[in-house]
Amino acid sequence: MTGIGEGDPDMGIALLAISNVLMFVALVVIVTRVVCRFWVLQTEGLDDWFALLAAFIASAMVVTMSIGVVNGTGKMEWDRDVDDVVLAKLRLATQILYTLASTFIKISILLLYRRIFPNLRIYIYVTIGFLGAMSLAFIFAAVFQCNPIAKLWSPENQQKLSCFPPLAFWCDVSAIYVATDLWIMALPARTIFGLQLPRKKKFFIMGLFGLGIFACGAAIARLVYVVKLYIGHDPSWDVVPAYICSIVEISLALVACSVPPLRPAVILLGDKISCYKRKSISDVESPPDT
Repeated sequence: MTGIGEGDPDMGIALLAISNVLMFVALVVIVTRVVCRFWVLQTEGLDDWFALLAAFIASAMVVTMSIGVVNGTGKMEWDRDVDDVVLAKLRLATQILYTLASTFIKISILLLYRRIFPNLRIYIYVTIGFLGAMSLAFIFAAVFQCNPIAKLWSPENQQKLSCFPPLAFWCDVSAIYVATDLWIMALPARTIFGLQLPRKKKFFIMGLFGLGIFACGAAIARLVYVVKLYIGHDPSWDVVPAYICSIVEISLALVACSVPPLRPAVILLGDKISCYKRKSISDVESPPDT
């Protein structure tokens, strides 16, 4: 069995296609959410703003990945004609944008929980505080992992004492993010499944949890490929599977966090359409005034 991209001499095109298609789908869902929440229902909340911010940052991440592909990401070392320093800077930028996008999506979900499950308020605030502090610490550590920072662009300097081991650092980051994903999914589970809900609502909730599980699975796969990235010898080639897992995780999470806020707008729209149909039928069946 082979992993993502194994045996493929140029994975850049695949990365471009997958990342842009998935991001387009996620943006369609986010734009629909914004239109429904901000203009149709006029009930926008902080969770909507954080989802919108996460989508903007995720789009910037895809743009950064795409610039990397143009400059040689996904090609073997001997096929590239661009300075590896440029690609190293783009990788760092992508890692930071991924951290921010993932954090803001998690905060958006937690703020949605706050509206739906007021009994979980304390857990939600503690988790948001932990996520904020953790993300700031990760970004600071990523930027200043070498002293001076310029040593980060030179692979031969990474084994010196002035840089801490990147493999251990990014594995810790990925593992903690997977753990927070599982925690956030588990938070409302007892409350939700303890309710007596109609079958349709139960299937709806199970579908959302399914999306969350897929996103979490992508995060776990990303952790595996992060390990392969840092034990490999060609980071601009080895990073592509980790990038693909990142965009799968982020896009699925954006969709999953946007479906629940869309449901009231869909119901309202359905009621209006039904009302319009009934009125049209009534107008057709009623005899004209004489």
